[in-house]
Amino acid sequence: MPEYLSPGVYVIEEPSGVNPIEGVGTSTACFIGAAARGRPFYPTYITSWTDFERSFGPLTKSADMPLAVYHFFLNGGKKAYIVRLLDLEAPDGKAAVGKASFATDGGDPVLIEAAGAGVWSATMSVEIRLSPAGRNPWNPAPNSDGAALFDIVVIDNVEGQDFELERISRVGVKEDGERFYATIVNRDSHYLRVALADGKTDFPEKNFALDEVDENGRKVRKKTAKLAGGDDGDVNAVFAAAAIDKALFALDKIDDINILAIPGKFEKEVVSAGVSYVAKRADIIYVIDSVGSARNNTPGDLQMDKVREQFNDLPVKDSHAALYFPWIEIADPYSRVAGATRFAPPSGAIAGLYARTDNRRGVWKAPAGTEASILGAVGLAVAVTDNDQESLNPIGVNCIRQFPDSGIVCWGSRTIATRSKPEYRYVPIRRYAMFLAKSLYHGTQWVVFEPNDEPLWSAVRFNLNAFMLRQFRAGALQGGKPEEAYFVKCDKENNPQASIDAGEVHITVGFAPLKPAEFVIIHIQQLAGQLES
Repeated sequence: MPEYLSPGVYVIEEPSGVNPIEGVGTSTACFIGAAARGRPFYPTYITSWTDFERSFGPLTKSADMPLAVYHFFLNGGKKAYIVRLLDLEAPDGKAAVGKASFATDGGDPVLIEAAGAGVWSATMSVEIRLSPAGRNPWNPAPNSDGAALFDIVVIDNVEGQDFELERISRVGVKEDGERFYATIVNRDSHYLRVALADGKTDFPEKNFALDEVDENGRKVRKKTAKLAGGDDGDVNAVFAAAAIDKALFALDKIDDINILAIPGKFEKEVVSAGVSYVAKRADIIYVIDSVGSARNNTPGDLQMDKVREQFNDLPVKDSHAALYFPWIEIADPYSRVAGATRFAPPSGAIAGLYARTDNRRGVWKAPAGTEASILGAVGLAVAVTDNDQESLNPIGVNCIRQFPDSGIVCWGSRTIATRSKPEYRYVPIRRYAMFLAKSLYHGTQWVVFEPNDEPLWSAVRFNLNAFMLRQFRAGALQGGKPEEAYFVKCDKENNPQASIDAGEVHITVGFAPLKPAEFVIIHIQQLAGQLES
């Protein structure tokens, strides 16, 4: 309690108890797969196809992921993380920076290596420049103003043209300084790591020995060295179990991923690993690709038999995953023949459809129906009929179909837990429950360590009721009035003294989700003619 010792007026700002809850994002995807280049096993955030090309290279026949990412952005996706897979036995691409071009003044050379394994670093070079923020480079006297500072620049050469990927500015060479180069690079760089030389326990603390060169009519001091020695290893080991596990483990520290795709992979081991991961996290939905191939050389009936077999073989059928069939036909980006087509896994387009539906209607709207067009598709690997879907839909296989009036659309919105967990049979219900859970989790962090009694419970009810009322008014819940759509309970009944003594506060939130109108039944009957009176 404050003390009032001197007579006067005291103004005290009292907390209002209002802690508004904001809804979390629902449409950030993560793609795991092979790519032409890029840092492996590191979740790289991108917001456009251009970002992907800059970091991971162009479309390539040997990998399905780039094409899936392209269709994700084409169909309405806005944000994604990319995790490039690589053979875990591949060595690191390294450049011994100090051997020739990056020696130091009277000290050991500084060794810089690529941040990850693979030949992806073969087109990259490292440039160290004297920063203009450092001391006067033309006055090497000990009493010259300021310590020398350096800029470390990562450059990628693509088709003969240099692009600056990253610049780490104003680093020094003294470990007791504010911006020691080894600490800053190892902490902040997406592409480089400073390594210790063999037998050494400390990084060199001498200035870099740079050359004076002419650059655009002015003299600068810099040195450049290429990263060399990278190797991709065995391409057949890219999707090994250990590589998939390492990629999924890299996602543990990222909280804002909502959709997972491993494009083109329908093998039992890969899919099972993905389903198990999203089931454990409980805040991501895994979009699974069905059996298919780029040339579609398997008859349609056999493909439907294979997708049923694929579904039945899944050891884990969790509501945080959905399976889509068949592959989509697209214009062949690798062919110069006009009208040439090939087939691509649908997961990228479906993830983009999720994002587009969320932005236009809301996460509670099923990403299916006549407005759920698959942009970029010109055909389908299998022309699914009503009779075909009658055997696939009940088990949880979502079909992509083509209709004369609406074109190629997603015509299913079920999870693979259709039978094992009927309450989360539908994709929008599972995704909306994930949205609610994460929003409430982030929105109630302020409750921790507050005094656990009725004033706290009242504040919790107030804030959660306000959030749920916004959801009801947005059309996310069923019911004609709020009390029919949701309830929030946090009082003495579900917080007895035993829970209070244990340091627990229990909050119960119930909601009535909107379920999609999957079956529309129209009853018609013939009216008899008017009877004479």
